[in-house]
Amino acid sequence: MIIFALFLMIPLIEIYLFIVVGGAIGTGTTLLLTVVTAILGAGLLKAQGISVMRECQEKLQNNAFPAREMFDGLCLLVAGAVLLTPGFFTDTIGFLLFTPMFRGFIYEQVKLRPENFRQGGFSGATFFDMEAEKRQQRSDETVIEAEYTEITVEKDISSKNDHQK
Repeated sequence: MIIFALFLMIPLIEIYLFIVVGGAIGTGTTLLLTVVTAILGAGLLKAQGISVMRECQEKLQNNAFPAREMFDGLCLLVAGAVLLTPGFFTDTIGFLLFTPMFRGFIYEQVKLRPENFRQGGFSGATFFDMEAEKRQQRSDETVIEAEYTEITVEKDISSKNDHQK
């Protein structure tokens, strides 16, 4: 229901903002501004995307799960998509997602409420549980797998007595 409301409200907000901004600075300037934000967004996506990929690779090389980096990558993907979408409201959201401080705020909110993200087999609790990741990295337990046969003393004595008779 929330998604339906967003699909309905966002275009209405964008149309309203186009009318207001177009009336204030002119139609041509408004269209030019829309194209410039798309180009700027593509450039930011490329630069920050490469940076996040490097951070992700460093974490993986250090045998750490790059949860934060993956989240940042997802935010950058959304930011790039909404910046390519014409509109001032979506551009504002996109530029906010390019700022590490805003992404950090969203990450903390998601981490605090992972139950909101348990849909279709995706478990936000598992994905964002950084404490479990740290415990697993510090774990010094050694697991040895083996097969065994249980032998009881009574069985061994009775079978020896049967063979002696």
